Amino acid sequence: MKRIIRWGGEFLLLALVVVGIMFWQERNLLASESASPNFQLPNLTTNVPEPLYQTGERTLVYFFAPWCSICRVSMGNLNTLDGGYQVKAVALSYQSVDEVAEFIEDLDVTAPVLLGHDDVMRRFNISAFPTYYVIDEQGLIASKSMGYSSEIGLKLRAGG
Repeated sequence: MKRIIRWGGEFLLLALVVVGIMFWQERNLLASESASPNFQLPNLTTNVPEPLYQTGERTLVYFFAPWCSICRVSMGNLNTLDGGYQVKAVALSYQSVDEVAEFIEDLDVTAPVLLGHDDVMRRFNISAFPTYYVIDEQGLIASKSMGYSSEIGLKLRAGG
């Protein structure tokens, strides 16, 4: 019984450390319930500008960099999302459009990939990749996170 109590205490301590690290990592991201910036960004495949999100639609925005190994591992999980919201992937911190295209080519991503720029990165307070924002139907930040996310993690972030 003492062993179970000790393991439970160690698990609780570990959980508190993980939650503390997550809060520290995300401390500079935009505040929940604040208005989200919106941009017209070129689509990687069509080069036609499209809005980051549209009022009236719930949107999960996935900010990534083509040199980010964690992005490479987690980005395929975007294809598993379904139900009631849009998914947009936004490339940042890249050297060329070809670099982004080569990165995406290997991943079979079905979400639109938009080409961001330094102002997008600055306005969303992006300091690490990947970073996720869920924008609600009114254009407000519903939730946010950064780092690797599994299929289940993405579904939880997106609210479904």
